Amino acid sequence: MYDAILAESITITGHGGDEIEAYSARTLQAGPVGGVVVLHHLPGYDRQTKEFTRAFAAGGLNAVMPNLYHREAPGAAPDDAMATARASGAIPVPDERIVGEAAGAAAYLRGLTNSNGKVGVIGHCSGGRQSFLAAVSLPLQAAVDCYGGFVVETPPEGHPLHGSPALVERAGDLSCPLLGLFGAEDQHPSPEHVAELEAALKAAGKTYEFHSYDGAGHAFLQVDRPSYRPEAAVDAWQRIWAWFGRYLLSSGAERSRYVHLPDRKGIDQRQRQGADRMDPGDRRQRLLRPPGARPGRAHAQHRLPRPGRGPVGAGRGRAHRGIGAGPGQGDPGHHGLRPSRPDHLSRGHGAP
Repeated sequence: MYDAILAESITITGHGGDEIEAYSARTLQAGPVGGVVVLHHLPGYDRQTKEFTRAFAAGGLNAVMPNLYHREAPGAAPDDAMATARASGAIPVPDERIVGEAAGAAAYLRGLTNSNGKVGVIGHCSGGRQSFLAAVSLPLQAAVDCYGGFVVETPPEGHPLHGSPALVERAGDLSCPLLGLFGAEDQHPSPEHVAELEAALKAAGKTYEFHSYDGAGHAFLQVDRPSYRPEAAVDAWQRIWAWFGRYLLSSGAERSRYVHLPDRKGIDQRQRQGADRMDPGDRRQRLLRPPGARPGRAHAQHRLPRPGRGPVGAGRGRAHRGIGAGPGQGDPGHHGLRPSRPDHLSRGHGAP
């Protein structure tokens, strides 16, 4: 398999037709492949978020991250750019500008010669909020919210994002399936905020899947911070690959479903509704084991996926829930992308 990628700084057309800097990482496969808009966190257009962007290209997707502070500090280092943007009053970046930058990034991805026309969005921390914002504002095929704060609540006075409106009222505008990855010990969003967002999505009949990790707080995917939690991060990355593999590489339909871990001990029950409700004795169960090698079996990262199976991984989340895809929203039997192991999850960098 040809697995070369090209990563570079480029210029894209953003909000209001302005030219802004962006970081592009593209697979050099002939395609067709999907694309991912990566929205950086509050600290800015930094090394860690560029690494996230390259990981998608290594896994066979095109990805691009717009520099949300380019207008205030073109060419500046991430810390300087954030400081300049905050001093000039540009933080919080207005929501309409975020949407414009994300729309420009999506247009760039769809215009690539190896594109299949499908685009998803992902963000961490403030970028998680902005990922949700993009998904309720633009026609996209998939979204991932990694511990996005202030989707449900408004930032308090003194917080850098003070003045940003809550977005939960716009849950009915969600244009695509949403994957949410949260730390059970986080405060922004707290487990109560996650539950409120879930209730809004459920009431609107939207396709979503939420996973909350015990022992993890905010920024548990950030390998260069003390908040990093390897076990949660490994599982979260596998779910991200499966999500984008399902919705950016394939199409199809599935009836509504709920997936829930009722006893928090790792028993996964799938219960269908309506005419397809399963008899109690027909419910399938499986034990979700932590990552790592087991006697007589290959390590989870080296086993090939089997058709119809979910991603291999820890599955240690406290609550796994989803409402099934509607027509054209993806093939639920698709086992997802099988990436090269991302740089920050390789042995020697904290992976189990």
